[in-house]
Amino acid sequence: MPSLPPQALYSIYRWRLRCFTVAESSADFQSTIGYNPRDVRDLHPFVPQLPRGHVLNNKRFVPLLALQVTLFPDMGICIGATFNHVASDGRSFNHFMNSWASILRSGGNSAACLEKSMPFFDRDVIKDPCGPFY
Repeated sequence: MPSLPPQALYSIYRWRLRCFTVAESSADFQSTIGYNPRDVRDLHPFVPQLPRGHVLNNKRFVPLLALQVTLFPDMGICIGATFNHVASDGRSFNHFMNSWASILRSGGNSAACLEKSMPFFDRDVIKDPCGPFY
């Protein structure tokens, strides 16, 4: 059963682009976070739309990230994020979100969390019998 879209309580605009929104939802929190089959469209209201860019003084401003925190009164929160692929690919963005969550879980001890999850970019580790392509 689709829920009502969250009601925006507060939004921050930067360069005429909404980049952060706090919303409140009356949806069933347990059903929303549960490991149960559901139509993915039921989760769309919890993910912000990336605003369209605009041109100012012959310069194009394109939003890179939009965040939405949806409050479920007396139950919990949902953090939704949308990003522009100009800024990152899916794997890098997922690493960012996991690192952020890890830092928050540790109470702000970023050194302990980041040492375990630093990205690894050394392509020479895997030897290609046909030689390198780069």
